[in-house]
Amino acid sequence: TAFETTGSLHPEFQLKFTAMVSSPDTPVLLYCWSGSRTAILGTALVEKLGFSQVMHLSAGVLGWTADGHETIDYKI
Repeated sequence: TAFETTGSLHPEFQLKFTAMVSSPDTPVLLYCWSGSRTAILGTALVEKLGFSQVMHLSAGVLGWTADGHETIDYKI
């Protein structure tokens, strides 16, 4: 999980995220089912970690598909 029970960003999440996205100017797109969790996470990434290019699907995957856009299954 990205957050601790106190509501702050989990330290392990911070380490993993900044290892993958090392520059605060790197564009980041977040998505979740409804858009509510990514709104909270996006705000935390901007306010707590200083990222400047954070975007998210405001209506999530539900809104994406309701607008007629397709999704594909993720396969490893």
